[in-house]
Order: sequence, then structure tokens, then C-alpha cells
Amino acid sequence: MERYQLKIKLLSDLCVSDGGVYNSLIDTDICYDAYGFPYIPGKRIKGCLRECAQELKDWGKEIPIRKIFGDKGSGAGSLRLGNAYIEHMSDYKAEVERLLPSPVVCRQNVVSHFTYTRTQTRLNEETGIAEEGSLRTTRVVKKGLVFRADVLLEEKYKADLELCCTVLKHMGISRTRGLGEVSVALEPYSGKDREESFVSDADQISPKADILEYELYLEDPVVCKSVNGGQENTQDYIGGSKILGLLLQRADDREKEALLSDNSLIFSNAYLSVDRKRCVEVPASLYAIKNNSREYVDKTAAEVYEQKDTEQLNQIKHCYICRNDFGELMLCHVSMEERYHHRRPEDKGIGRVAEDESGDSRFYQISSISAGQTFGGYIKGDPDMLKTIKRLLAQNPDCYVGYGRNTEYGKCMIRVAGGKESSRPVKKKAARVLVKLESPAIVYGKNAMYTTDSEALLEEICAALEVSKEQISRTEKYIGYTTAGGFNLTWGRRKPHV
Repeated sequence: MERYQLKIKLLSDLCVSDGGVYNSLIDTDICYDAYGFPYIPGKRIKGCLRECAQELKDWGKEIPIRKIFGDKGSGAGSLRLGNAYIEHMSDYKAEVERLLPSPVVCRQNVVSHFTYTRTQTRLNEETGIAEEGSLRTTRVVKKGLVFRADVLLEEKYKADLELCCTVLKHMGISRTRGLGEVSVALEPYSGKDREESFVSDADQISPKADILEYELYLEDPVVCKSVNGGQENTQDYIGGSKILGLLLQRADDREKEALLSDNSLIFSNAYLSVDRKRCVEVPASLYAIKNNSREYVDKTAAEVYEQKDTEQLNQIKHCYICRNDFGELMLCHVSMEERYHHRRPEDKGIGRVAEDESGDSRFYQISSISAGQTFGGYIKGDPDMLKTIKRLLAQNPDCYVGYGRNTEYGKCMIRVAGGKESSRPVKKKAARVLVKLESPAIVYGKNAMYTTDSEALLEEICAALEVSKEQISRTEKYIGYTTAGGFNLTWGRRKPHV
């Protein structure tokens, strides 16, 4: 895969909307980030380029559309396209961060520097006056601005994509009303080298190390589909299977076989990381004291806490916890966002969403983990295998995880730390034992079928501790339930939900 840049120059004002409204005074808004800088979503650009490719094919040009852009339900194409940001975006962002927290530098002030608003209404043909309730305000990006998007593409398709760029002349809404005229060109990559602050450790893994830690910094939003809600309800962590998938993409055939056949390898989920401290999911036994945001109660240690009659304890909802440098417990939440998309009808003469029974055209939303966050996880296994894994992960900090990673979503930077030796289990007598599940557990009963009976889980714990259930005098359980499953893209079938 070769790296290129897509240069988009606005020859007229542009409005590329995602369906959301971020300002009560604007009816149709553009897409802009947390700082207020406008951008053009990668999915919009890819859709416009694909339409141009289809037109070229209709004109008799041999354009391998499916190989470049992919096809619905049959895998991704060669093209990997990011969002298009304003030229010199990094310099603008650095200047805004330097001026913060000045009240003058706010999101709406920044976006107003690159945009202005247009107001229009609809006239009644009979009376010649404006119809009531027809006043609409649209925000547009100023003409003359230049946007750039990162592109990954196999070199053999470069000429085809350049031809598509030449044909692309309009994008966004109101293309027939003076908006959206653009000039698009595919240029050599001219981006800066990777920042030295996010590179993997150069230390070699010691012969006794059996844990390899890593961090993922999200440059783009990441979609980790939820079993319960698909892409409309994403998980707030990055599953270990996605890291295994990343390794398999970079490994050769011999290394793939070794990775898939090594049953001792454990890929943890990547949870939110704050100041290089990996958070864990809040225990079900942790309760908050009403009207007291500084103290919490762990019911597994109830004998050291005496609840007052005036205190009300509430179970803490799903979030993550870690300790700061002072040893204080912090509750942390993953930042999530919603983006709206639509699939055009097969009839390209229709420029809007036209819902039909086939589902070819529809308006939909995608929930994702917001960009700018860091997630941490670990891989446990044999030291020799960890050396191979570190080499594969460290060879290129740029990586793509999750769904929709060919456009707009999934771009990350990965940093691999040095290996470390895990603490060895020591057998000793104990009056109390506390077991916390760090990830969802699928438990099978005596009939070899999965079960949600907590007694089956207790039996497995007793077997691991080499004790009998009769030796346990009292058991406290704080249990939550979730659904696990997935989808096999190769077979086009859902995995069993448990």
C-alpha cells in the first residue's frame, strides 16, 4: 500500500452535513471537530469518488470499482481514505491550544472564522410572499479553502483513482444551487513523520517476561460493534480479538499459523488509559454514597464500614476506575459520539435518501468511541512468541482497528512497551478470597451447554483454587450480565449469542 494525499480546493462555498445540528440558530450545519475546525467526512468523499468511477464505467472506461472501493457485504476494497482537514491543520490546532483557556477561543468562534451562514426562504407562487415556517439557515465553508485527506492505495490503482478525481467536480448539498464546486487532485504524501512521543520502547524482552503491554491512541473515532445494537450501539472498549486481527494482517504465513495454534496466548481487552494508567471496569460491589462525590463503599469490605441511617448507597453505573498519583480512586468515562450517514438509492438521479423495502437506500447512524483517547491492554504468552508480536506491532505505529476502517473510522497509533514478568501465584491459607472478572466469562454447565447460573462459575473457581465447595462457609455475589457474540464476515453468518 502506497501513501498519497487527496487535495480538495473549494471553488465555491461548501456544505457537507452529517444530519446533526450543533447550534440552535443553524438548521443545516457543516461537520466540524471539537476545536471548531471544519472537515469533510471520508465517507462522503469516497461516495463521490465511487459515483465518478461508476460514471466512467458507463462511458466505457475499465474501472475496477469493486477492487478499489469494495462492495457491500463482500469485504473492503484497496482504497483507505481518511477525513479531509483544512490545510495546515496541525499549525491551527497548536495555536488554538496555546490560546486556551481564553474565553475568546471557543468552538463557535473558531468555526465562524472559516464559515458564514446563508439564510433562505420559500415563496408562495400565488401570493408572492414567503411561506410561514419556511425560513432556513445553512452554514457553509468559505470558497478558496484547501482540504487534505490521507490516502492508502495499491500503486496499480493510482491511475484509476486519479481519473476519478479529475471527474469529481461537486460534493455536498445544493450542488445545483451554487454550492459544492471543487477541484480534486491526488498528490504524493507530504505529511510529517510520526511524533517521537508515541513510539514503541526499544528495550528487548527479557527471557522471563510473559506480558507485553501496549497502548492505542485513537486518531479517528473507532467503531466496535455491539452484539445488542450493531453499529448503532458500539462497545466502549477495544476487544482483544481486534489486536489479534491486526497481528494476522502483518504476519507471514508461518507466523499466522504460530499465532493461531498457540493456545497459551491471551489477548486482553484494551480499556481506557488515563496518564498511562490502564483503567478497569468498575466492580459490581462498588457503591456510591448519595450527595458525596469523594467517597465510595466496597461492599466486599463491609466489615470496615458502618453505614449511617441517613446515608443512601447507590450502585455505580458502568464506567472505569483507576488510581491517580495520590492513590485516590478516580471514576472515568469513555467519550462516545454519534455520526449520521445515508446510502443513496441505486437510481443516481435521486439525490436524497428514499426509503424503500429493499434497504438499498436508508438513513442511519453510527455510534463510535471518540478520537483523542488512549486505550491500554496487554498480551500474555511465551517470551519467544512475545518477541515476534512486539516486532510485528512496532514495525509501523499506524494501524486501523474496528469496523468502517477504510473510511473515516479506525485510524490509531500503537505503542508497545517492554515486556515484564507477571506475578507468580503463591499458595497460602486465606480466610477470605476475592475474585473479580476482568472480562465477560462464558461458563459451561455439566451438560456442556453454557449457563448463567452463578453456581457453575463458583465450581470453576473452587477447582482453580483446589478447594471444595464444602470448605466455603459464606459466599457474597455481585454479578452483572451481558451478551457476547459476533459476526463472521467470511461466512456472512452471525456467531452464536450467549
